[in-house]
Amino acid sequence: MGRFKYEEFINYGIGTYDLFLHPQIDKYIAEDLAHKTKVKVLERTFKELGLEYSAEQLDTIIADFQQFWVDYYTHISGARLVLEQLRSSKYNLFILTNGFLDIQNMKIKQSNLAKYFQRVLVSEEVREGKPSEKPFLHLIEEENLNPAETIMIGDSLNSDYLPAEQIGIYSLLLDRYNVYEQVEQVNIVKSLDEAFEKITSLQL
Repeated sequence: MGRFKYEEFINYGIGTYDLFLHPQIDKYIAEDLAHKTKVKVLERTFKELGLEYSAEQLDTIIADFQQFWVDYYTHISGARLVLEQLRSSKYNLFILTNGFLDIQNMKIKQSNLAKYFQRVLVSEEVREGKPSEKPFLHLIEEENLNPAETIMIGDSLNSDYLPAEQIGIYSLLLDRYNVYEQVEQVNIVKSLDEAFEKITSLQL
């Protein structure tokens, strides 16, 4: 692959993939072109690097991308214990995440956390991702939830906290790295343990 080592190309491509998809992911997901989107991103990457490519190389890189993303996650400290406590407290738990269905489902399966959740909703299923309110409303309707009795925990102000709050869901912003310490009028928690304490103290 020219002047790039294979590992360097993979890392470069992943960065390009994220940057390229951010403003256009809804467009491609809406057209149900998940695989074609991945191909298009790689074609752009090869072009920027001035490299020749083949269809076989594209398929190989896509497979490696997917495996990288599946492997690239870490459990937040205390996550499993808090999930056990919430489930024992009779809370119904859901995941609402952006991304491609195949990759996100593989991540959930590999994390061994799927058993805690009643439903995992990936943005590709509703053809629109957060921060749009659409996936939140879809989950509310599908699961017959009352927004006033629902709690959202997320680590993004714009993608998680604000759209959920906009439709009447009580929201907690998980800020482990003090990213939002200057933001006012936001319910911030620093850990999942703190989130659990906050949740169990609420009268919803």
